[in-house]
Amino acid sequence: MVLAIDIGNTNVVIGGFQENQILFVERVSTNQNATSLELAISIKTILEIYQIQTTEIEGLCSPFHQPRCAQGGRKDRTLSGASGGAGGQNRLTDRH
Repeated sequence: MVLAIDIGNTNVVIGGFQENQILFVERVSTNQNATSLELAISIKTILEIYQIQTTEIEGLCSPFHQPRCAQGGRKDRTLSGASGGAGGQNRLTDRH
């Protein structure tokens, strides 16, 4: 299984897929004050809900982008060449 994590300004979207099948997609609120341990606990809890063992994770993908700047009205930017896949298609999106 490959674990995909997209850390956005509003949500952290966490998904898992195996070959061409999406196993799960969940989101937790982005909290700029949360520690890395708190995010790890959220990820671990999601994996437990879906009964996925960490030993089943064979890879990780995460789009690399700069978060929105809170000051100065700057717009979101993506770092050149860092989209993480053909056309940046590995980014998890909200389908609701």
